[in-house]
Amino acid sequence: AFFHPHCSAGGGGERVLWKAIEAIILATKQEEQEVYQHIIVYTSDPSTPDYRENVLQKVKERFSIDIPSATTSQPQFIHIPPKQNPANFRRFTLLAESWDTITLAWKALRQVTPSVYVDTTGCAFTFLVAKLLGQCHVVAYVHYPTVSKDMLQLVWERRPSYNNQTSTSRSTLATYIKLLYYCMFAVLYGGCGSLADLVFCNSSWTYNHIRSLWRMVGKKQMHILYPPCNTVVTTTAAITTTPGKQKRRATRNPQWIVSIGQFRPEKDHALQIRALAQVLENEKDKIKQRNNDWQVILENRKDSSKWTLIVIGSCRNKDDEARVAALKALAYEELQLSTLNVEFLVNPPFSTVQEYFQICGIGLHTM
Repeated sequence: AFFHPHCSAGGGGERVLWKAIEAIILATKQEEQEVYQHIIVYTSDPSTPDYRENVLQKVKERFSIDIPSATTSQPQFIHIPPKQNPANFRRFTLLAESWDTITLAWKALRQVTPSVYVDTTGCAFTFLVAKLLGQCHVVAYVHYPTVSKDMLQLVWERRPSYNNQTSTSRSTLATYIKLLYYCMFAVLYGGCGSLADLVFCNSSWTYNHIRSLWRMVGKKQMHILYPPCNTVVTTTAAITTTPGKQKRRATRNPQWIVSIGQFRPEKDHALQIRALAQVLENEKDKIKQRNNDWQVILENRKDSSKWTLIVIGSCRNKDDEARVAALKALAYEELQLSTLNVEFLVNPPFSTVQEYFQICGIGLHTM
């Protein structure tokens, strides 16, 4: 059983989930077994009559992953209540969210208790329920540690961030209290994570952090398993064009920047947009130094918008949609950038993502 409340979202974590399910189905078919009939996904999505068909169709369009259509090979969905909105937790957010995942896991396992419990969302505190109460074998795929030395360093240096408010960073007392809180949480996180029987990390960076936190997990039980990225498809597929944009998308442009990731606070898309604005401002300054009539030149230059940031991502809920609206306001209203400078693509199909991989010269992330 896979614990993945947002299984229908279109992020990298969901790609890992569905690729894992696809691999299990294919492996068991080759072995002529029927264990794949018992794949379960715990989801917080609302239950609808055609939910399974819609989700599998979305997976096919978004990730180009085709789960076999035979009823016996499709996963069974167990619907659980949705997670609490993080905005509801004004203080001690990490602890509150972790407790929320514990209650969700309890409700999930009360409906169906599997032999193997697989967490693909980084909710280590659910291991308490799965291992101690459900007596399950616990497998974890970790994309990013919930707490890390980098987070502690950020608080110690009193740098404002999405998880370190300015009011906290300006106060010495609040900083020390938060450091103590993070250290205590790291101990709890490490204890819960150590209940896992098998751990996969998506990178050497994640592996090193998890290794230092989940100390009771043996080295033979922890591995690096890179995310499934079909590089052949992204580099060899034919480029498709649309009316009005045929010339624009014909060849690779070294000054087009692509950013791919869910619209979540930790992705820091705002920093990307501000960085682009600074690049464009620097270009204006260079032209101004060369010619006093630089404003006229800028207005007539065809390549004044040659730097383009294409922000591609998925929205899981209304909070993410509001985040996209705020990013657009930042780009188009506050920074006065044009749609030729910043382009947003929300929940695009996999074919569109392929196309931008082929035509953009720079990849960017700020997580």
